[in-house]
Amino acid sequence: MARIERKLPGATASVADDNNVHIYTLMIPDPREPRSVKQLPSHDQQSIGSLLRRAQTFADINRTLSEWCSEPWTDHVRLANVRDETAVLYATTAAALVQLRHRNRSLLAWLNDRHHLHCTRIEAKVLPPATDI
Repeated sequence: MARIERKLPGATASVADDNNVHIYTLMIPDPREPRSVKQLPSHDQQSIGSLLRRAQTFADINRTLSEWCSEPWTDHVRLANVRDETAVLYATTAAALVQLRHRNRSLLAWLNDRHHLHCTRIEAKVLPPATDI
């Protein structure tokens, strides 16, 4: 009868069989440790590719936001996410948020036409920029 005790990754485990004891080093990878993308299963690699394409789309939209409206307050607005049919935007100031709310329909039309999104509503919040403490 074999018995294996698993402990922390890299720990040793004793295996007993037929009155013999063997010591093995367990090499169980720690899921928190960074891994090369090449080591990820193919479905994880596809997820990463999808995530990178999504991030690139958001970066393109944020870069071209001034095409929609060239007023200075648009520098304080960023598209953060698209959930179902909702565009989630963050403004760094309340003043920019007020201006954005007055132009919701115009922005929705621009996002759908220019960037081929299928959004029907906007969710906007104030999220001040991060500060160093």
